[in-house]
Parts: sequence; C-alpha cells; structure tokens
Amino acid sequence: QKEDSNHAQAEEEKELQERAIQEARTEWKNAATRLRIEQVREQLVEQAAFSFDFIALLAVASILAAIGLITDNTVVIVASMLVSPIMGPVLGLTFGSRIQDWPLVKISLLHEVYALLGWIVIGAFVGLASGFTPLATETWPTYEMQSRGEWTGVLISIAVAIPSGMGVCLSILGGNTISLVGVAIGASLLPPAVNAGICLLYSFLLVTNAVDSDSGLNAADWAIIITTY
Repeated sequence: QKEDSNHAQAEEEKELQERAIQEARTEWKNAATRLRIEQVREQLVEQAAFSFDFIALLAVASILAAIGLITDNTVVIVASMLVSPIMGPVLGLTFGSRIQDWPLVKISLLHEVYALLGWIVIGAFVGLASGFTPLATETWPTYEMQSRGEWTGVLISIAVAIPSGMGVCLSILGGNTISLVGVAIGASLLPPAVNAGICLLYSFLLVTNAVDSDSGLNAADWAIIITTY
C-alpha cells in the first residue's frame, strides 16, 4: 500500500511538472507573438509617417504616373507604382484595425487621404501644363487614361484587392519584402488618382473654351472618366 501511495505521488508530481512546462511554453509563445506584433507595428508606424522622404516619393511618383498617362506609356506607369509610398499608410490602416490600435489607424488613414489629395493636385498641375500642347488636343484621352474611367475597373479592383491583402500579410509577417513589389503594382492607387486630377483640370479647360479637343469628347465625357475613378 505504501508503494502504491508513493507511485501515485510520483505520478502526480510528474503531471504537475509537465503542466508547468506546458504553461511555460505557452507563455513563451505568447510573449514571442507580442514581441513580433510590436516589431511589425513599429515598422508600420515608420513607413506611414508623413516625413520628407514620404512627400518626396509622393511627388516623384505622381510626376512619373502623369507622364506615363499622358504619353500612353505603360512602363513609366508601372515604375511610378513602385516608387509610390502609399503602401505604408495602407498597411498601417489594416494592421492597426486588426490589433485595435486606433491611433495607428487614424494617422494612417489621414496620411493616405493626404497622399490621394496630393496625387490629384499634382495631376491637375500636369494637366494644366500639358493641356495646351498638341499632345493633349490630338491624343487625349490616351488608352491608359480612358481605361481607368471604365466601371468594370471597380470589379476588377475588388478581385485584385483580396489576394493582394493576403500577399501583404504573408510578406510582412514572413519578412519577404520581394513579393511586396507585385502587391504594390496590383494595388496601387496612384495612377487613378493622378488621372482624376488630369481629367478634372482638362474638363475645366474645355468648359471655359480655353482649349479645343480633337478627340470628340466634351467636358461631360471627361467628367465621367473622373467620377468612375
């Protein structure tokens, strides 16, 4: 009977020890997860910051996109997508929503709105600068400009956004930044925003009879392209 009692006590001690080890492992995993989340958060806060680099990349990407749109050059448009800094605020917005970090969500959303408005304004300036040239009167809207004013593009964008979001999650958490290049191209908001600025300004020039267009489109047609964006 004494041997049975000692055996039961040993089994109980072993079970308690295994339970303690399991709890320690669980706590370590939770701590590692919290550390990883904090590291990702710090990285996204830095990327979403409205810094000088962010503004400079914003301007450069907008000008490249505008040149690609008005000259119907797909290669230049793709290059502008890679330069675009909008990925930082977008990631901050989605990641902050998931971990319920509302200050990060607020600042990311604010900077994303600033970026979109900046692209539209720069696009308008490019439209003003080139709207009086033969390039505008003879070739506008180019295919790249008009294709971004079709309603079917909204459905295509939704289809692209879902797998792109999955790709971003895997890239950030796995440290695979190379795959972010493809996501940036697929999900870039830059060309449509710049295109909206160009079309908005050019439609104003048509309304005021400041320019004449050989494309057969009036100001209302250009407005449709803008609102579709």
